[in-house]
Amino acid sequence: MKTLNDKFYGVLAAGTAAVLAPRPASAAAAGSGLDAIVTNLTDAFEPVAGFISILCYLGGAALVAQGLLKLKNHIDAPEKAPLKDALGRLLIGAGLIAIPFMISAAIQTLSGGEEGTVTRPALP
Repeated sequence: MKTLNDKFYGVLAAGTAAVLAPRPASAAAAGSGLDAIVTNLTDAFEPVAGFISILCYLGGAALVAQGLLKLKNHIDAPEKAPLKDALGRLLIGAGLIAIPFMISAAIQTLSGGEEGTVTRPALP
């Protein structure tokens, strides 16, 4: 039977391979100039952003679960389990879960409501 670490690394390797698998080039990348370079960069980093989001969700969920367990331990024996441990894990876990939503909101703000296209200011 595999240990927990072997299973974790196996899942992590499979997820990395699935996210970073090569994709066909988009039609917008066929042009030349700065627009093509930006399009190529955004297409190249799209899988990485998805992988980071998955890591944030999983890490956040794990920390929230640990925080709830530490909170239960604090309720059972306050002198052995300080409250700061539970609250710290809960806050950091909630922050990790919120990161993908904040990034999505920032992209929507910069793109003017269209996901995937960032508008740039007009040059004088």
